[in-house]
Amino acid sequence: MSGHSNNSLGRRNVLKGLGIAGGAVTAGSTTLAVAEEVSRKRATEASPQRANGKESGAPTTNAAPAKTATSDVNPAGPEVLALFGSLRPGSTVGRWTVAALHDVHLGGIPVVLSTADGERFQVDVVRRDCSPGAPAGVGNTASLSVFVLNDGDGSKATHEEHGLGAMALAEALNRREAEGAAIPQLLTLAERQSRFPRGVYSVSA
Repeated sequence: MSGHSNNSLGRRNVLKGLGIAGGAVTAGSTTLAVAEEVSRKRATEASPQRANGKESGAPTTNAAPAKTATSDVNPAGPEVLALFGSLRPGSTVGRWTVAALHDVHLGGIPVVLSTADGERFQVDVVRRDCSPGAPAGVGNTASLSVFVLNDGDGSKATHEEHGLGAMALAEALNRREAEGAAIPQLLTLAERQSRFPRGVYSVSA
């Protein structure tokens, strides 16, 4: 038998030993095909897969929470109303008007404010984070921080009138806190973003 035939038989035996079903493999691609198959077999042996696609023996982890629709946002409940006291939709805070007040949503309280010329914007009331390096709200109390929701990542400048409105609301909440108003269970901004990375924070006015 010629040397070429011996080489061909050798390649066939190698491929057969690796479990490659029939099908011609050209001499030029044999090395690549063998290397790829060896890599696949080793990966399969190291990480056997179940039929459902989960790795056998591997601990399961929770997937990132799905986006939360704005329809899940409810009007302010008893705890939020107790915190805000006489502040209700239609109430004024300085030159701003409370256009809408919502219940706790994804760890924060969404509040829609309106400027004197009728422009609406949203601020979120969350628990204050006093840890080093934590982002500070536009307005703060001893326990709460008020952030302007502007669809930014921290690099987008806050509209001045919106920021002043957030500060006015924070001052009103500071008075309520000093009067002994109970604080609902809220998350800090970092906790909120970590727990609900795909959450929809904006609400319809």
